[in-house]
Amino acid sequence: MTNSSIRSLLVLTLSLLGAFALAGCAPVNAAGSWSVNLTNDANGCSLDNWAAGESTTGVPLTITQSGSAATGEVGGGTGTVANLVFGTNRFEMGSVSGNHVDLRLTGRPGSMGSCAYTPILDLSGTISGDTMSGRVVWSYDTNSSADCGAMATCESIQLMNGSRPPSP
Repeated sequence: MTNSSIRSLLVLTLSLLGAFALAGCAPVNAAGSWSVNLTNDANGCSLDNWAAGESTTGVPLTITQSGSAATGEVGGGTGTVANLVFGTNRFEMGSVSGNHVDLRLTGRPGSMGSCAYTPILDLSGTISGDTMSGRVVWSYDTNSSADCGAMATCESIQLMNGSRPPSP
């Protein structure tokens, strides 16, 4: 092979690798009206009325996306309960990367003795076409006071899957 042939092969290889890298970085379209099913798993935060294996089906979740930024809103009766318990039904901070979506709902701050805490729900899902699967992790952001106890590090987990109407 000549130096010119080697250079051409190298340029072609690097171009193809760059094209594949760019294709892998484009965020999937996560926007839409999702119907989500949740199944309670580990209850590390000892949340009341949490039975492992219990399921909730058909939870409406509307995801709005602009580039790699995303927000989500829980609707229906679950959204009403979220508003009462957390003070919001909106996942305000979110991102989409590749085929993965991450959304965060930050609840109303509270306190217990010298412990200051904020409930957090983190939704992490993988999207394939018009289906999504992943999990929702319930936890707390705390000031790490001794009064926080296990709340400072606990996680309660729900397994999640859902679908949306087919995209045109």
